[in-house]
Amino acid sequence: MSERNRQILLGILGGGVSVVLTLWLRIYLPATDSFADLRDVPAILLAFFVGPVPALVTGTLAAATRAAVGLFGGIGTATWFGSSLATFCVTLVAVAMRRWVFLGERPSFALGAAMAGIAEMLHMLVVLAVGFGDASRAFAAVVSAIPFQCGGAAAVVALVSLAVNRRQGERENLIVSSLVATVVTFVTLAYFAMAHEAEDIAMGLLPTMADAHMYLCNLATVLYGIVLSVLAFAFAMYAKRIAARRRRAYRPKAADAGRFQVGLRGKFAISLVVILGVIGGVIAVIVAADVRMQYERRCAETAVYVAEFLSKYIDGDRVLDYRKTGKKDGYYNDVRKLLVQAREGWDVKYLCVVVPDEKGAVYVWGTGASPITGKPDDLGTREDLLEPDEIRFYCDVYRQKLRRGCIIYRSRAYGYLMSTVVPILGSDGKPVALVIIDLSMDHVDKRVNQVVLGISLMTLVVVLLGLAGYYFFVSRFIVSPAERQIRAEEERIHAELNVARKIQADALPSVFPAFPGRTDFDIYALMDPAKEVGGDFYDFFLVDETHLAVVIGDVSDKGVPAALFMMTTKTLLKARACQGGTPAEILRDVNDQLCVGNQSGMFVTVYFAIVDLATGECHSANAGHEHPVLRRKGGRFELVKYAHDPMLGLMPDLDYSDRCFRLSSGDTLLVYTDGVPEAKNPDGQMYGMTRMTDALNCARGGDAAGLLGGLRADVRAFVGNSPQFDDITLLAVTYNGAMA
Repeated sequence: MSERNRQILLGILGGGVSVVLTLWLRIYLPATDSFADLRDVPAILLAFFVGPVPALVTGTLAAATRAAVGLFGGIGTATWFGSSLATFCVTLVAVAMRRWVFLGERPSFALGAAMAGIAEMLHMLVVLAVGFGDASRAFAAVVSAIPFQCGGAAAVVALVSLAVNRRQGERENLIVSSLVATVVTFVTLAYFAMAHEAEDIAMGLLPTMADAHMYLCNLATVLYGIVLSVLAFAFAMYAKRIAARRRRAYRPKAADAGRFQVGLRGKFAISLVVILGVIGGVIAVIVAADVRMQYERRCAETAVYVAEFLSKYIDGDRVLDYRKTGKKDGYYNDVRKLLVQAREGWDVKYLCVVVPDEKGAVYVWGTGASPITGKPDDLGTREDLLEPDEIRFYCDVYRQKLRRGCIIYRSRAYGYLMSTVVPILGSDGKPVALVIIDLSMDHVDKRVNQVVLGISLMTLVVVLLGLAGYYFFVSRFIVSPAERQIRAEEERIHAELNVARKIQADALPSVFPAFPGRTDFDIYALMDPAKEVGGDFYDFFLVDETHLAVVIGDVSDKGVPAALFMMTTKTLLKARACQGGTPAEILRDVNDQLCVGNQSGMFVTVYFAIVDLATGECHSANAGHEHPVLRRKGGRFELVKYAHDPMLGLMPDLDYSDRCFRLSSGDTLLVYTDGVPEAKNPDGQMYGMTRMTDALNCARGGDAAGLLGGLRADVRAFVGNSPQFDDITLLAVTYNGAMA
């Protein structure tokens, strides 16, 4: 059986367990329906300990079973849809945890239990989001199921983890976990005791539970506390391990040190989050405006219905009599009782019958004290503290400019209020008074917030699922192939650079002793390129039996272009030197050749010397290179400073000058490139010329190889962990006198 078929079979078996947990527990143990939520556990276990394929198969079967139970079991649409969606979401989250939290490894007791609890909290969040239609009951169901769901899932995952991973360094933390869990449990129980919803939960959801089941509730709450406490030290224990693992997987280059690194997938994820935020914000604003408009319309329809009923019931001609005489009778008292009953029955904040004028209004009937002055609103009582907009609105209706109307406003005195006005008509068809109903709209704010929260959460889940699918699609079919192609190209380039480095190294003299049969001189050289290939070069060769040519150079650039220019310069110098002439003449001719077709504008510094091995006489020319270092026999190394000529490759027809000096037996000439004095330590300090001559003088008793090896070791010790920014090249020749 192939590995893929084995994983699919495991997924089907896990899905069968989830199906049994969903059907059997619901049919035979309806009182413990919360335990049916453990159908998520098989998918979590397979994701944590096996792989993504069986987990996704199990999660799909579990979600489909829950949907079938909801469709054919008489369960509300929001409930079965939310539970099914939540189960599949938990599966995706568990797969993501295995990859990005556990880094592909099996989780320990602590981390596995904590992550299982977090995944199940997501299940509850999705159920709450989808069940926004009845937010209070959805909240009650979620709170009552949290101990079962999170505690049970965490406990099962922890036991499986202990069974699979027998060597655990976290077992000693179980005591600490239990102590912390006890504290968290007391806090959780105190929350249930103090929360206003706890009474509704106990009376509405848990009245049929037996004492044994209540003990199970407490036990599950303890397990839930363990999950919360384990989470605290789990991340602390694994933070260093995960950080070390990631440091080993990726070591930033010196140029990137101290800089926050965001990969291609990270940038893509950030862009998706930004898109999600914009979409969620737009949806929330649109939904809030639409829901508020619908609730306000419903409230207005209710208020207008009540106001029109009262306006038709009240006799307008009697209202005129009450206004004229100011005397009450039995009919007046009956109307007042009706108004009070309507206010209480329809949950109206304030209800009255008034006659408006330009300055305020006069009460005919009221149902209590004035909301502004606090005085009784009896017949003939005047109200002069109304808002100008209210007075204008009342007068427009009273003068029949408006048939009826509603005004919604917010003020410090009234708050969020809707005022509905309907006229009372007399026998002549003209208004004699107004029925005013004031509704408090604070409940609209609460309902809008609940709906917006629910829709926002549901939208968040749906959009996240869509973005997650899009992200994985792009990651698998676009980003991953691109990364593989980039890695393949990098490997190809790296292989080619290694070949180029080997070719460059082979082009430089590297076999020592270079002239085994010669005792009249000792020569040694070395080069450490900063990149795969460098721009420094050195060379030495016998022009004839009695003349030794020594050359060292440094190209203005680095990498492959500098290496090509270096090889050209080295070849031209050697070919021209074999034709005869002084160093100055050789540099002049090579400079003219380098300037031909030098479109890149590169140049090279060169120190070129020819030593007469019979007499020790030395002729040298310096084309902008570093000062040479000379040590006389028994003396110290000292810089030989003098004016230099221009670099090679700048412009044609330049003249170069020779400098002559004599080497005695035991004298040593050392030349180098600027990578030595300009090497920097972690504090940014340069190696410098003084430190270089001091290091050479400390090793003045050795041969040429020992001399250069000691200098290179001193440079490396000074630089430490700092990256090498320039090539380091050294060449030393010791004259031993003419051969006998």
